[in-house]
Amino acid sequence: MPEAIAELGGAVEPGFELVAEEFGQGFVERGEHGAAFAAVVDGRLVVDLGGGTADHEAAAPWREDTVQLVYSGAKGFVAACILLLIERGQIELDALVSDYWPEFAASGKRRLRVRHVASHTAGSLGYERRSRSLTSPTSSE
Repeated sequence: MPEAIAELGGAVEPGFELVAEEFGQGFVERGEHGAAFAAVVDGRLVVDLGGGTADHEAAAPWREDTVQLVYSGAKGFVAACILLLIERGQIELDALVSDYWPEFAASGKRRLRVRHVASHTAGSLGYERRSRSLTSPTSSE
């Protein structure tokens, strides 16, 4: 096992030791500062790992209750849902989003298709720091 494993907390069930090794390599080879990972198989927690630092500058250790931002965590679930809807004939990638959600057409988004939103190529959201509100870059505002 890599050296970083000694600094990790948590446990893995027999047969999942390679997950712990790879998790540890994130610190050793890829310079990870702090992370956690859990896996459930058939309703049973088989991997529950955490380690490193929650605040790298302050060297605060990663704890079981460390709060973490998760980016793109839902993409896989959204993709699975879209694929199921396509399979059932309930959505089409080349249809306009506004065919399913009429209000979406506001602020210059009426020509966006489901495939644009599903592939993250719509470019429909932006963050305006002055008003701290979400706006559309295609909007005339």
